[in-house]
Amino acid sequence: MSQLYCSECGAKLENNAKFCGECGHAVEIELVETQSNCSHCGHLIQERELFCSECGYAIGNLGGQFNANIRKADIDSQQLNNSSHPKPKFWSSLTALLTLSLLAWYFIVEKDPNSSFRPTRSNLGTISSVQTDSLDLYPHPGIHITSLKNALDKPRTFKATEISNSKLDQLAEKLIEKGVIPYKGFDINAGMSETERFRKPVTIAMNLNELAIPVELQPHTHLAYIDKTGQLRRIHSYFENNQIKFDTYHNVHIILWIALGAVSYWGYEEGVFNEELAVYPDGFFKADYRFYLWESEKINYFIHYPKKWKSIRPDIVSNHLKKLKKVMDKHNLDGIHNREQALKAYANISKDKEYSDLMKVMRDKKWVLENYFPQKVANAVKALDLAIKYTNSRGFRSPGYSGIPVEPDIYIQEKSMGANLYGEVRNGWTTRSFMVLDGTKIPDADILSMSSSQLAAYNSLKTTTLHEYFHLVQSAYSFVEMQKQLWFAEATAVQYEAEAGKYYLNNNWATSWDYTSRTYDGFFKKMDLKSGQIQELQQHGYSISYFLEYLRDKYYGKTGNEFLPKLLNDYAGVLSGNITSLIDVTSGEESRFIDDFRIYARKIRNELVSYRASVLNDEKLVYSWRFNDSNPLSAPGMKISLKEKNPNALEDAVLVIRDSSGYSEQTEIHWSFDKRNWKILQVGIPVAIDSLKTKQNIYLQRIEAYIEAQNNPVKKASTDIYFLLKPKNAAKVTINKPYFQIEIPKSSLMKNKESEGSLGPYIQAIEIEVTTPETNKPVRLWLSDGNMTTKFETEKLLGRLTPDGRGNYNLKVSYRECAHKGQNICGAWSPNVYMSIKSDKKENQGKLTKALDVSKTVNLLWTPQWKQSWFSGDRNDRCRPYYDSPQPLMANIDAVYSLSVSISGDEIESVSEKDLSIYLNTKKNVTVSLGFDASLSKNKDILDWQNAHYDQQYAISGYEISVNGKVLKGKNATFNIPPGKSTISTSIFLKTTGISTFKAIRNAHACQPVMMEYDSGNIKEMSLGSIKIYTNGKPKTLSGGNPFGGIRNKDTD
Repeated sequence: MSQLYCSECGAKLENNAKFCGECGHAVEIELVETQSNCSHCGHLIQERELFCSECGYAIGNLGGQFNANIRKADIDSQQLNNSSHPKPKFWSSLTALLTLSLLAWYFIVEKDPNSSFRPTRSNLGTISSVQTDSLDLYPHPGIHITSLKNALDKPRTFKATEISNSKLDQLAEKLIEKGVIPYKGFDINAGMSETERFRKPVTIAMNLNELAIPVELQPHTHLAYIDKTGQLRRIHSYFENNQIKFDTYHNVHIILWIALGAVSYWGYEEGVFNEELAVYPDGFFKADYRFYLWESEKINYFIHYPKKWKSIRPDIVSNHLKKLKKVMDKHNLDGIHNREQALKAYANISKDKEYSDLMKVMRDKKWVLENYFPQKVANAVKALDLAIKYTNSRGFRSPGYSGIPVEPDIYIQEKSMGANLYGEVRNGWTTRSFMVLDGTKIPDADILSMSSSQLAAYNSLKTTTLHEYFHLVQSAYSFVEMQKQLWFAEATAVQYEAEAGKYYLNNNWATSWDYTSRTYDGFFKKMDLKSGQIQELQQHGYSISYFLEYLRDKYYGKTGNEFLPKLLNDYAGVLSGNITSLIDVTSGEESRFIDDFRIYARKIRNELVSYRASVLNDEKLVYSWRFNDSNPLSAPGMKISLKEKNPNALEDAVLVIRDSSGYSEQTEIHWSFDKRNWKILQVGIPVAIDSLKTKQNIYLQRIEAYIEAQNNPVKKASTDIYFLLKPKNAAKVTINKPYFQIEIPKSSLMKNKESEGSLGPYIQAIEIEVTTPETNKPVRLWLSDGNMTTKFETEKLLGRLTPDGRGNYNLKVSYRECAHKGQNICGAWSPNVYMSIKSDKKENQGKLTKALDVSKTVNLLWTPQWKQSWFSGDRNDRCRPYYDSPQPLMANIDAVYSLSVSISGDEIESVSEKDLSIYLNTKKNVTVSLGFDASLSKNKDILDWQNAHYDQQYAISGYEISVNGKVLKGKNATFNIPPGKSTISTSIFLKTTGISTFKAIRNAHACQPVMMEYDSGNIKEMSLGSIKIYTNGKPKTLSGGNPFGGIRNKDTD
């Protein structure tokens, strides 16, 4: 059994010990068995075993993944590329690379079944907010684990077990041909699952002295880790007091390895760190690409480029490589077969001053840039170094994935990536990401000798490397695939690119900046867009970056550079969280975030309406903007051009805007003629514009200001814009006594009816007017049930048209289409139909009878009295409008009123009706029979204050008839009228069915809820005839000009 150590104090443990003999800490290091088999011989193996106990084969076939050999052939190939020197024989792979590997399987990746980690939000989960202590642990001599307080996501136990030398020897036999010499190894486990993350970095320090790494080999020590697929990644690490350190946010299997300087920096073609890449820049590049490990500011990266590219100074480089080859030949590195021989040979060559001096030159950045690199590579490296320097200054993490910092790969390919593509990052965030640059666009000249076009290309290269390097940095924050959050990746990268551009230009790092082109049309779809083509998702992110900049400026102001680092740090701790993270680092409240989006959407609507357009004209009368799906946090726009195909065709047209898509208060439809004055369109209440002479366009915007998709959006809902034209055809009128029949032809707006019994989706009713020049008193009729024909008794119709219903008359009939009967939204009148008609009613010299029927819809607006307001929160200028000013509240009531009057008597001079009152002039006594009724078709209070609600119902409580000032209760009465002029009026009583005092609540942003208290007024009486209202017993006369309402009779003739 391997030697065990206490995870608390680092002391050695006795076999089978339950507690540490030094500190008493409970032992928690037992290995868990699992049923799996060796891929080489099929033997049953245990979980976390590195080697098969039957055949000694390395678990996961690591030997095939760690191929870090440098060949003399590579050195020779550089000489051949740069000179005519003949190519010597190949060295063995082992002479090219000697590595000492301290293998440490670190932080097991299988999910801990005892983990109590759960998201703290139902569907927008974040890392647990449990308080944890700082770390200062020595799970094994030479291994030191530290962290700040609350760095861990929850309390954890770190474990370490040393791997035996016999197993390392077995591993060496498999890896020796690949140039990998394992020396020591450890199994270190913190029990994390794949999706868990530390909140802050945990630092792992490996003391090279305590781990018995020879002093002469320590400067050549490097750190890598093995991921869950068995692939090897080079970790971004740093040296400090004989320790090699790195920071991590997650589990990692680590391997400490030592390589010759030549191997570490340049030259091997079959590298251990690149065989698993899913997409190669230009096909399989083993024989075509060379690389160099470049040490930038606080981060190293591998720069790969085509082998055939020549160095800037090939003669100097060729001469230097000849000297390096000579000194390596002197140490006779061929024929090494075991770890002991390899370590001895490596130690000897490391002590050779000539070798050290040669390698010192190879590591000299100035020498490499001016001599070794091809000019295009040197320019790319300079641009990358600026990107890294700026990114480090902003406080971002180093590139990595799955919470582990890695040294990234940058490829420069010779093949063009297309006219507009300079570079890109490939592979996802949870696999090995790498950058590819288009080498055909990199200038092949030193900056001092560049032409103007080459300088412009060089500046574009700086923009590209900055943008793409930020994508590599993003991978250190996420454990989901990049494409699943591609819009978020691009939105933050484009914002970052714009911020960097200002810095580059202000500090003369660039003379121009090639900003990514972006538009606003991404706001046409939901913000958190996860599916679509890659280019679509990228463009979507470019658009949303505008909103991120708005949030940054609003909440951070002059400290705007803090926004993106905080956003990505929060995002790293969220399970599904780009929107959640945006909320967390701005207002912290979903409601305020929604308001932020609504405000910004209104701010940019003049841009949004330019992306989608349609045309309305006298041939295409309707445009329907369909609402089929819920799109949270979207704000699409639309421009409708109003045109005439035929001159004067729209002169009498009425434009109607109607909406049925605002199925919730969180969806708003705005419209405008001039993009300056915008109005909200209320659901079900059309807007009509009578005159189109000065109107050329109409603009629409739909704002869906909510985060979660709505479950049941209205089916086939839409925002409709259409013309009510003057009907082309007149009505068809026929008289078949005793009936008078009117038939209305169907227009194009009525051809597609929604269902039987309706006039279609655009026309609510047909209004018919019948009048006669003899009296000029029209009779209004309505069709609304889909039946285009109506008929009346001729004598009854004449009785309504004429004083006595007798004689010969000329009738005029016309009609018009109405989009909303109650709002009186109707088109122009049709051509008239004229006809003569004679009454069959005989003269009656005795008593005369006059019948009068009136049916009207009366709209009343009434405003209750505001009493006081409450609120909780700070009294400040921002909140003041919410509690200092009453908000308008009104009762919007439609009363359908019908009146039937029968008058009988001698010598009736005249009878007329106006405003539902009867005016009578008679020479003798007459008998009047009167009946009337009323009903309320709409009787809810409307609070003209968004997101506030109150329902106050009204009901009819009584009826009253007034005859010359004498009041008769009830709806029906028969009475005598003396000679002279008389006035008969009717009234109804309304009462509130709710409480008399009520409160309206409004969420006033940071001001907290504001409550408005109103007095409902306890309405005593409404008179529809004389237009009077009595409130609290005190008479108050209202007119149609009252800004908050009053009683308005829209149907008064």
